[in-house]
Amino acid sequence: MIIDKLKDLLQPANAAESEKANEAPRLDQKALCQLLETTLASIGCTPTWEDERDQSCVASYEYQGGNFLVRIAKDDTFLRLCYPIFLSVDKELVELVREICNQVNLASIGLRAVYTFDEDHLHVNVHFFDNLYLEPSRAKGMLTQSMKEMFSWRDAFVRWMDTVKEKRKKYGANSPEEIEEQYKRLILMIREHELNKSEDTMSVRESAVHHITLSELVQDAVGVKDFVPSLLSVAGDGLSLVMDASQDAQLRSKMADYVLSDALVSDGQFARRCATLQLVFFQPEDPDERRYLTVSLVARESSPEALFFQTTVVLTPRLATLENPADCVNDHPTACSLLMAYDLKNEKQLRDEFQYMWTDAKDKLVHGQIGKMTEEQRAVARVTTRSLAGALYRGTQLFQSKRFFEAMLLLRNAFVLWRGSVDQFSSKERGQFYEVCFMLGYCYDEMRQYDIGHYYLSLLDGTDNIAHVCEMVNNLANNNDPRVISYIESLLTEIQRRVEEETGKHVGVYEAAQDSEYCEFAGFLLATRVSIYAMRACYKEAALELHEISKYPDLSDHVREVMRRIDRNRSNPDEAPFAPPADC
Repeated sequence: MIIDKLKDLLQPANAAESEKANEAPRLDQKALCQLLETTLASIGCTPTWEDERDQSCVASYEYQGGNFLVRIAKDDTFLRLCYPIFLSVDKELVELVREICNQVNLASIGLRAVYTFDEDHLHVNVHFFDNLYLEPSRAKGMLTQSMKEMFSWRDAFVRWMDTVKEKRKKYGANSPEEIEEQYKRLILMIREHELNKSEDTMSVRESAVHHITLSELVQDAVGVKDFVPSLLSVAGDGLSLVMDASQDAQLRSKMADYVLSDALVSDGQFARRCATLQLVFFQPEDPDERRYLTVSLVARESSPEALFFQTTVVLTPRLATLENPADCVNDHPTACSLLMAYDLKNEKQLRDEFQYMWTDAKDKLVHGQIGKMTEEQRAVARVTTRSLAGALYRGTQLFQSKRFFEAMLLLRNAFVLWRGSVDQFSSKERGQFYEVCFMLGYCYDEMRQYDIGHYYLSLLDGTDNIAHVCEMVNNLANNNDPRVISYIESLLTEIQRRVEEETGKHVGVYEAAQDSEYCEFAGFLLATRVSIYAMRACYKEAALELHEISKYPDLSDHVREVMRRIDRNRSNPDEAPFAPPADC
């Protein structure tokens, strides 16, 4: 019965999706089945085929311990991959499952997390789905990459649910504060912030609804604070717009104030799936040189509250001159990708929601019901100033939705309003201020503005919060900061000291990391350190580190990836491949 339900879920979501898939000439059903059969054989899998009443072909197979289903509909030119029932939990955990599914669907590209009810056993089952347009030349890589991503998210799900079960057993009920911290840590571990890839005073924005303009994107996402637009072109399906300041100087302000969502959204819905903005501008200190910025907008998920879209920004470097040599650090290409959204709620609805939640949070605080508060309510429960509470509430809400650029604008307001009073704060208020610093640091790291992110994260020194420490490590590592190795070593030494205090035995760093409650955190530190060694071409140190971390089962994939990266980066192509650790 469950498998039948999953086959139903594998059906096309709607006719438009199938039509979109057929716009470009692709393989038909028979050719796709043959290609899938060949691809599975190349990775050692033997599929079992079934024919459905609607003439769809369904294949089931096993790959690295996971059972997969593939459906190829009669008229589709793509296949639907399913990783069914990789996790089954009690029905009382459905809210937690729903939340994690939502986060996965926001954070991943293509992959969808879905949960279903098993009414016979009163369980909630979780599944992954992905649509694949296989091409003969890349079929093996596309299929294995999709399954690898599913395995990665599966491991995250399992770790998270195990944490919840342990806390239920220990405390007798879920501890929202503890679970929230563990969740942030989990997201930090699996997002791009891991290697494998001056403050402006602002006035508080009065409007609850704010749409990001091109000027804000250039100034805050790219870091170009002072610029003068010359030419803006906007192109998309059924959209063509050109503003040229050489024809009309008054267009400069219109270019700067152009709302990004206008290129995708019309009448509260997506008018097109993608659009591209091309901006030509100059900076006042060099008015004769033109700079070029490209902004790509791609529609993502929709919800009753907002329309999400991915914004990718690329600023090309300046031309190399004697004054600006090609290796100048300020002239490297700048690129970042951010999730944004067009809010469907109007200003009154958002203000009413904030007022209700703020009042409810203060009431719960008086009655000692902190555990029943949402994350946004905990952020504003002790705040007495309306403008500060509004910035905190909405900023935290946007941060939880992964809308980091928009969250940064509001959280920065809260930081400016709050920073002068930190010395008078209670310990709980200071803790909330530190959480704002953490979110701001994370937002700037997401935009690859690591120096600004480091400023906010450095304010957290001494808080002893593992999520804060992880993000500081990510910040230093991604910025290739010269302090990162010594910082990681100091953390590993602290783990060793704590283990020795708890056990009364002298242990080495690797032994302490492998056999203690700090195993996951230490594994993260060791994996980051060996990646830095590889990035800096310190191959001797990398080899020693790889030998040690190969003893961690969870890091085996990372060990192989680092070895491949070293082989790619070594300058002598005739060198023998990098030797794997003896125990790997």
